[in-house]
Amino acid sequence: MKATPETITTRRELVSQLNDLLATKVKGCRLEMVGSSICGFCLKTSDVNIDIIMDDNQSPSAALLGVRDLVADNDTYINVVDDLSSSFPTMSFTHSKTNERMVVGASSASSKYTNQLLQEYTSLDHRVPVLGITFRYWAKLCQIDDQSRGTLPPHAFPLMLIHFLQQHQPPVLPVLHTLHPNPDGDVYLRAADIGDKWKSKNTESVGKLWLELFKFYTMGFKMTELVINIRCLKPMNKTDKAWSKKIAIEDPFVQKRNLTRTVSGNPVFEYILDRFRTSYKYFAIPQLCYGPLFLHIIFKEVKSWIKTSENTCQKNRKGEILLESIEKAGQSQSEGSSECEMERTEDEVDVAVEGEAEEDDDTTMSGFEADLSTISPEDMQEEPNDSTSPNALSSQEEGSENILEDLTATLYFVTPSQAARLMQQVKEEDLLFRFEERFLTLGLKPPLICGSCQKDGHCKADCREDELPPLKRLPPVNNHFLNLLTAIFEQLTRDFEPTVQEIEERDKIVSDLENYICQFFRGVTLKLFGSSANGFGFQRSDLDICLTFEGNPKGQNIDHIKIIESLAEKLKRYRQCGHVFAITTAKVPIVKFSIRRAYLEGDLSLYNTLALQNTKLLYTYAKIDHRVKCLGYAMKYFAKLCDIGDASRGSLSSYAYVLMVLHFLQQCKPPVIPVLQELYDHSKPAPQLVIDGWNAWFFDNLGDLKTEWKDYGKNTDPVGQLWVNMLRYYTETFNWKEHVVTIRQLAPLTRLHKLWNSRCIAIEDPFDLSHNLGAGLSRKMNTFIMKAFIRGREVFGTAIMGCPPGYRHLVEVCDPPRDSGRSRSPHAGMQES
Repeated sequence: MKATPETITTRRELVSQLNDLLATKVKGCRLEMVGSSICGFCLKTSDVNIDIIMDDNQSPSAALLGVRDLVADNDTYINVVDDLSSSFPTMSFTHSKTNERMVVGASSASSKYTNQLLQEYTSLDHRVPVLGITFRYWAKLCQIDDQSRGTLPPHAFPLMLIHFLQQHQPPVLPVLHTLHPNPDGDVYLRAADIGDKWKSKNTESVGKLWLELFKFYTMGFKMTELVINIRCLKPMNKTDKAWSKKIAIEDPFVQKRNLTRTVSGNPVFEYILDRFRTSYKYFAIPQLCYGPLFLHIIFKEVKSWIKTSENTCQKNRKGEILLESIEKAGQSQSEGSSECEMERTEDEVDVAVEGEAEEDDDTTMSGFEADLSTISPEDMQEEPNDSTSPNALSSQEEGSENILEDLTATLYFVTPSQAARLMQQVKEEDLLFRFEERFLTLGLKPPLICGSCQKDGHCKADCREDELPPLKRLPPVNNHFLNLLTAIFEQLTRDFEPTVQEIEERDKIVSDLENYICQFFRGVTLKLFGSSANGFGFQRSDLDICLTFEGNPKGQNIDHIKIIESLAEKLKRYRQCGHVFAITTAKVPIVKFSIRRAYLEGDLSLYNTLALQNTKLLYTYAKIDHRVKCLGYAMKYFAKLCDIGDASRGSLSSYAYVLMVLHFLQQCKPPVIPVLQELYDHSKPAPQLVIDGWNAWFFDNLGDLKTEWKDYGKNTDPVGQLWVNMLRYYTETFNWKEHVVTIRQLAPLTRLHKLWNSRCIAIEDPFDLSHNLGAGLSRKMNTFIMKAFIRGREVFGTAIMGCPPGYRHLVEVCDPPRDSGRSRSPHAGMQES
């Protein structure tokens, strides 16, 4: 079961060999063994997890491709699986001589830190790795450690074990985070530095702790209310996390992440909880050569039930109680039960207390309702003195010195005192436990439920609802229809773009607001950004305003929250503003307000300077060619009609759709616009304009564009033709599986390079290269958006004769893609974090 020290040494040597081979192919990278092989919870069958470490923040994609080429040409590595397009890109293969399965990928920082933390805990007590490896093996036998199948990730079980060992009395492990002299966030005290700060007083055996582990998660821990975490000793409520999953396990280094988010549905949760119940029963009751010592424990008040029916022994599951008196009386048995593998009959058993009311107590995992280790002598005296059941003990048998010697089959019914006496007579050599799947699962398997559509029979990776409808063959489109589309989109632009008067009014509002704020803060400058200033704004668009101070271009030594709160108080007294309030908990603190006379909403933020440069970039693109603005407005209007243009509700932002328009206009042949961030003399170093740590330079001298860009003016397609071609590009040509939408380079940008390998649309911000504008999409919403584009391709790619003039009539005739009959909005597809 456990990987031996020799196995771990062999694994390290394999990683070192692969590292040396890769170093000759890819410079600036190294390989490092991670995962269970280093944290102390490694099974013999565990993969050799290998992490790629890159110098100077380079992308590990080059190393992954290097590994792919390396193993393809080397007979030492067999059974190669290229999984570079998965959400976590990896290369996996088997070392032919050792048969070790090796998996090379780029781990997240939180994964590395978690492994290091687990390693610290395993070094504190020799019982921890024994229990951890056994617990992982148990999870594998129960088939509940495969998140790709909708169950739990493997590292969830070491975290559950450590949480139990911290909460158990007396505790086996400390909480390293709280031992740190300055406990804050992710810092914790290393095991080597504990000294005399903490020492465990627990001397229980591994077997005793093993049984207590299942008792804890079956009877003691309030699974529906509390979060399993190893950062603090104090109970953590789910309500504090706003988590609704039936089981909650906190990632110790990404506290917003619930590790049970991969569990696909409540039936899977119930299966997991049932495995804890079944295992607790199995290890708590002595297993002998003929099976369990007994099945049911009864009280006096249910004596009549025995006489009337033995066939109902499986009923009343919600009221089952596993007697702690059994455990207390048979500690010698419990200490040996989990440390030896013994034979057992194949009869499946159910230990229950009969006659209890069928009540569902949601405060514990199992619904067990009593702790019978507290049964008083008076309670014992009220037990039945006789039993007419052939499967129970008679009074004469109970009086025998050694009842166990006379037993040849499992007892169906015993009283608490009979159970206690039987337990005392069990010897370790009588026990016959088997650590096998059939006894832990009772022949059951976890339900296979799709985490996307919630239907049975398939996992999320095989969900058919993510499949897109086939593309219909489009007939040739005549020039008359294309000209009609052109006229319609040009009219749409004129109708929706702000008028000159509105633009002047917005500028006046910002100027007046700046003058007012200058009364309280010296050197204040206000500038519009976003849709109000980027050339793609609708009438009545919100005012996004950035505040900066003269002489302080980077906003250094400024308390943003304090200033935002002060600005909110000042604006409440400004007669032109209403509904003023501050939001200081957002990533970018803002003051929200409305302008009374103009009926406009506004947001005021500090030093959002990268957004200012972004606004300038889009405005520059819009000025290059009038068709850019027309297509931008058409795309935003299309997204609004199809209900796919609101990022706050789980879809894409209008800004993302504008980037999609710009990307297409750069990629079409010949292009309509250049890549402004590549328009420089490439014989010299790339120009730099660093804002917030990102290079935000772009070519903005449009007067010289004609001479600097060789394709200037070559594309003369009308707006209607470009619109149809764009819909076809994103449904027929663009490789969504492998590529990212980008406007900063002409060459294709791969998902592997960015490590953005989800199934959803990926759109790169032109300056903040770590920002994927499609990161907030659920798979359901992603599918809905793509279906809208497919429907749009059919609608606008098929000429309509006799269409009334005007885009509003065209919309009515074309029936834009909606899902009005859906029972559940795609906006509801957001995942719990």
